[in-house]
Amino acid sequence: MHYVIIENGQLSSILNYEPNVPETHVVIEITDEEHTGIFAKTHYFDLTDNTVKSYSQTHLDTEAAKEAQRITNAEKRKFLADSDWKVMRHLREKALGQATSLTDQQYLDLEQARATAAAAIVEIQ
Repeated sequence: MHYVIIENGQLSSILNYEPNVPETHVVIEITDEEHTGIFAKTHYFDLTDNTVKSYSQTHLDTEAAKEAQRITNAEKRKFLADSDWKVMRHLREKALGQATSLTDQQYLDLEQARATAAAAIVEIQ
């Protein structure tokens, strides 16, 4: 069994033991399966009637899409961060009149890939 603790109308915590809390707190017992669902983010504790409810499939699909976008955004940001030094090196070599490590075409391709990555980062709400 698990126990949901409600304090001032807000979910305070979920414990795997029966807590000793002040009378101002409400303790609701939930099953292990309900606890697993809450932590798997497929279920939530509804404070209006103090029960565990399933998220709708639409909600689950939306959250999965957001998580996929977060991963994609992180990969794009990592590419941008990991390629900064190549851009800086190329510009420094050019400014110093040195032979560049990248050809002009390689540099343009890199800048195009960076611009495409930057433009494709999506703000998630």
